[in-house]
Amino acid sequence: MAPTAAGSYAVSATVNDSNYFGMATGTLVINKATATITFSNLTATYNTAGQGVNATSDPVGLAVNLTYDGLTAQPVNAGDYTVVATINDPNYTGTATDTFTIDPAAATLTLSGLDTTYDGNTHTATLSTAPSGVAATITYDGGSTAPTNAGTYLVAARVTNPNYTGSTSAWMHIAPATAAITVTGLLTTYDGNRHAVNVSTSPANLSVAVTYDGNSTA
Repeated sequence: MAPTAAGSYAVSATVNDSNYFGMATGTLVINKATATITFSNLTATYNTAGQGVNATSDPVGLAVNLTYDGLTAQPVNAGDYTVVATINDPNYTGTATDTFTIDPAAATLTLSGLDTTYDGNTHTATLSTAPSGVAATITYDGGSTAPTNAGTYLVAARVTNPNYTGSTSAWMHIAPATAAITVTGLLTTYDGNRHAVNVSTSPANLSVAVTYDGNSTA
């Protein structure tokens, strides 16, 4: 019976006649037919697990081998991967190449600890992420150093983990601290000279403006 499957076959032909003798040999080659491959699901979103494309063949049902940047394991991290599909069938051949993209997942950033009072120390905002533990940077008015002095500062947070994306911003308010002022030298006797009071502060050595009936001159 003549072969149907792709492959190489040894052929032997012998004359079958009472008056003649003869034979010939050769090789019958049946080449593989060409199959086409179609990709789907070429984009995905990072979810901590390996992900891959779908590849279908024409004719349908043929086995297809897939590699991602040359590896058989499905990729996990966000990024672009060269996906190569190859038909694995004894009677068909075919290959296709495309790009598989895993997009970063969205992370939610929340800032807290934004209202405080001056105490001479730096004040940092507290950042929480969902999912938890996603790396992010925080800046204060565009700089990395947390503020110390009373005032209002723009706090901005941005994800730095390549598998996630997200940012947020809020205002930090550092209120002035309350200082105590003590005034002494309030009782004196006219002598033709100006009489200024003595002022001390707690904490010490704070700058104080003193007026007398609304005038800065004693």
